[in-house]
Parts: sequence; C-alpha cells; structure tokens
Amino acid sequence: MKSINPPPSHTHGHDHVHDAPGSRHGQPSCSHKQQQEEEDPDVAEQQALGRILFALRQYANCTEQEITRWEHNYRALSARHRAILSHLPAKAAAARRAVQQNQLFIKAMLLNFAGQMDDDEDGIPGGGSVPDDLALGALAYADHLEATGERCSPGDAEKVLAAGLLGF
Repeated sequence: MKSINPPPSHTHGHDHVHDAPGSRHGQPSCSHKQQQEEEDPDVAEQQALGRILFALRQYANCTEQEITRWEHNYRALSARHRAILSHLPAKAAAARRAVQQNQLFIKAMLLNFAGQMDDDEDGIPGGGSVPDDLALGALAYADHLEATGERCSPGDAEKVLAAGLLGF
C-alpha cells in the first residue's frame, strides 16, 4: 500500500520555480510539483484527490468569504443602487442558510469517505468505491494541507462552488 508523504520542504526561504535544463532563464519548463507528479502518478492522484477533500473541508470558510464580499460590495453602492438591488441582503441570508445545509451534507460525505475503508453493509472488507491506498493518501495529503495552514486555492474553491453546492 502506498501512502503519501508531505511534499519536501524547500531549503531556502522564497517561493519560486527552479530553472530546468533546456529552459530559458526565468522561463522554467517544469515546477517541483510537476516533476513529482510526473515521477509518480499514484502520488499525483492522491494529491489531486487530497486537494478536493481539502477544498470540501474549507467550503464553509470559502463561501462565507464570498458572501461577505457580496455584502461589502452592496454596502459600497449608492443608496439609489442599493434600493434597486434591495433583494441582495435576503439573498445573502438565504446563501448562508444554504451553506449550513450543504456543510451538513459535505460533513456526512467526508465522514463516509473517511470510513469507506471499513466493511460495507454486507460485511465485505473495504467496501468503499475508492481504493484504500488512494483514500488514505488523499486523506493524509488533505490533513497535511490543513496542518500547514494552507489556504484552499481559488481554483479548487471555485470547483466546489461550481458543483452547485451553494444551492441558489
């Protein structure tokens, strides 16, 4: 069974991509992440699923930030424009209720995923639909992202939102 290890730490204190042989200076051909994924597709798959799990765990925080942004922008409007868009405060409140309901669903889904390595309802070991090594690796990577204080990438957050989980 393969499990994922957290990505190796950089030994220097700045965020960048190293130049690779054959690339022009400042135009790297491949990042560390891409090299690691090319070397081990199982790790790449675990990390991809781990990022999805992490984004789902961060759903309530990401959506609250989005709703707060709506409210801030609404308050910045002139009184005349706020009158035209008077339905927006109610929409924000409805969005928060939808987020609460969606979070309950997501929590149940994540608990089911985490427990999917257990016996299924017929007592068959590993009755889940995701292979155990993939599930364990993905959960470990999501835990790593959370433990290191990572933020959900805008792209991953957008995918969760685009999946229709906002409910309106």
